[in-house]
Amino acid sequence: MGRIRDMVLQLFAARSVKAASAAAAAQNKFLSLAGLTSFLTHSKATFAGKSRLVSASLPASGWAGTDTHTITINVSGVTADTLVEIMVAETAATAQKTAWAEAGIVSGSTGAGTVSLEAIGEVPEVDIPVTLIIRGD
Repeated sequence: MGRIRDMVLQLFAARSVKAASAAAAAQNKFLSLAGLTSFLTHSKATFAGKSRLVSASLPASGWAGTDTHTITINVSGVTADTLVEIMVAETAATAQKTAWAEAGIVSGSTGAGTVSLEAIGEVPEVDIPVTLIIRGD
């Protein structure tokens, strides 16, 4: 009886050591420098960066064109591939908000350090403060 008990204990101990070794190997995959580097590289490539808010102004004197009106403003850090959302600033006066609405801004594009807008309505006669969300994705 003692011999069977010893064999069972040895078998159990061998399985426990094997399981512990597998768990340690799995931990090393994530805790080693190579594992952490791999995780960070994957995370940076997979997850979106943080968006940022930028305040700017659309000067009344900056609009060009007759039927379709365009304006281009300088925005640091923007590239041709940058996603940008633009809205009239929360702090804008009623006249500025009205000018924004009456301008009928229909599209826009980005370039190296610039954001361009196209409008089909009234050319604004006042400077319009805007908020841009420079997207990190």
